[in-house]
Amino acid sequence: MKTRLQIVINYCEIVLAVIAVLGVIAFSISQFGNFFTIHWSSERFYEFISTILLITIGVEVARSLVTHSIESVLELLAFVVARKALKPDTNVYEIGVAVLAFCALVITKYFFMTNKNTHLKTSSKKVKKQKNT
Repeated sequence: MKTRLQIVINYCEIVLAVIAVLGVIAFSISQFGNFFTIHWSSERFYEFISTILLITIGVEVARSLVTHSIESVLELLAFVVARKALKPDTNVYEIGVAVLAFCALVITKYFFMTNKNTHLKTSSKKVKKQKNT
């Protein structure tokens, strides 16, 4: 049974998620106008990709506030790392750290998000069926 404080916190998180989504929508609309008016160059393309990743990060923040899952937090961190790594002024060391961070996220997702016991559960069901027959 949830306490009143937990219920209030859940509603506050939902309100914050709605505010985040509204901010993402407003930011997306303001940036959409720039899409057709800018002179495209490699620098502008990096800005465009950075903007897309920033919008995605905003959506992921809202999702992680609502879902409370480790998977949504890991995906949020992956987008943050990707945005940092794709900046044109990033040096070699920062890219190396970003690659290591991304590897750590993948490993974390593998160990905490996969169901390792699937094979064991299937095997134990087969053993039980064989014992019953």
